[in-house]
Amino acid sequence: MARSSPHDKSVRLWDASTGACLQSLSIDKDKGVDELAFSPDGSRFYIKLFYSCSIYDTETYTHIEDVDAVSWAMSRQGDRIVTTTETDKARVKVWNATTGQELLAINEGQTQPGLVTFSPDGGEVLLTCEANETVSIYDSWTGQLRRTLRPSNIPRFVMYSPDGKHVVFVDEHKGVEVYGGKSGAFVGKVEGYGDNAKCHAAQLLPDGQTLLLHHSIGGPRGDDRHVHLYNIRDLVRIR
Repeated sequence: MARSSPHDKSVRLWDASTGACLQSLSIDKDKGVDELAFSPDGSRFYIKLFYSCSIYDTETYTHIEDVDAVSWAMSRQGDRIVTTTETDKARVKVWNATTGQELLAINEGQTQPGLVTFSPDGGEVLLTCEANETVSIYDSWTGQLRRTLRPSNIPRFVMYSPDGKHVVFVDEHKGVEVYGGKSGAFVGKVEGYGDNAKCHAAQLLPDGQTLLLHHSIGGPRGDDRHVHLYNIRDLVRIR
């Protein structure tokens, strides 16, 4: 188990069974922690900072490598990491998740790369781009562009169904759109969430068909919160 502490700029690892603190890792005071993650096999630990991702050995707590990362995702197989960068001409990079070695650089050519993720089988990388309001899908091994999608809005959340048949784009205010994961064909959509509603989180449940959205409704504080469930096969709210 891992937890970051904003007070002393550290990340601490804990034994999930006993609650004992195993290690405390110091973080540069000028770098905030965005996310913490373990590799699927538990051998590596990742600290996502604002513009980089640090890789550590879980057993020895040894720092292995830092990779450039504005946004990032790990393949479900746990073998690779994909990141977007702001400091390199190649805006999308794929790295070895164990060693931090750069495996592939994709010169996407856009100045505003957004979200990035792997397809469930690891064969493709999906990238959103605010600059031209497109979603590009690349071969994750060669960098070849396979498909370009043009959703109505650049999404706040992107997710594949576990079987890879669908890819779901969720906008904070304007609704949900679903496309074929392999074909790129438009499947359907939900238009908006109601007046002043905002989506704060989105998740596909393990059945691969049910989309869970967390909404807030009302003024700036968004105190009126709701959870909605949608079936992506027919995009009808079921609760």
